[in-house]
Amino acid sequence: MNNAPSVKSRASRHDESFRLKTILAPVDFSEDAMRAFRYAAHLAEASGGKVIVLNVVENPLVYPAFSAGDQERIAGEAQRKLYQACQAEPANSDDVETMVRVGVDSVAEEIALAARDVAADLIILPARHRALLGRTFFANTADKIARHAPCPVLMVPVDQP
Repeated sequence: MNNAPSVKSRASRHDESFRLKTILAPVDFSEDAMRAFRYAAHLAEASGGKVIVLNVVENPLVYPAFSAGDQERIAGEAQRKLYQACQAEPANSDDVETMVRVGVDSVAEEIALAARDVAADLIILPARHRALLGRTFFANTADKIARHAPCPVLMVPVDQP
């Protein structure tokens, strides 16, 4: 009798170890980022995981005119906006958490740090970004995220619904 595990049992163990428990979806509230969030929500639902939707805001304390109170107010406003944006999306709210980070480092470094803090299994970003700063800025940011992230980064094409 052959005691070797079957192909099916090996695949089952592999699938469980590769389960996407935590997917990080950084958003800047652009349509492209929200589309990537929807993709993350569908992937999390299919894998039995959760999505953490992240918004990184610039630290206002780097400007002399701002105080610690301003920092708390700005972070609170970002959290409310993030919550409202997530509620407007057709995702299972039980599987979605929100997170705001006040950036001390660059946006890319803050995203990588957040991924490390929440033990993300995957980061999902839009493949291109239609922002005022342009595609080059986003490509550089996405590249930095991929280089510093503790997990794989998936770029979602934004031309798809």
